[in-house]
Amino acid sequence: MTLETPALEIDDLTLRATSIGDTEAFAAVLTSNYQRLSEWIDLPALIPDTSNHRDAMQSEFERRKKTK
Repeated sequence: MTLETPALEIDDLTLRATSIGDTEAFAAVLTSNYQRLSEWIDLPALIPDTSNHRDAMQSEFERRKKTK
């Protein structure tokens, strides 16, 4: 059984689970905010090549599926 995470929509804001299509935007946010974010979250080293970041993100999605 697969459970999907519902999206929460309020006015012009939508909160939803990430997808592999979010890789480039996610990498850009991490890169531009790495110093600030790393103070509060244990972040892995940044992966400068987007294709490698996409592979790392896909691996994380697969790991999470196995633990459910």
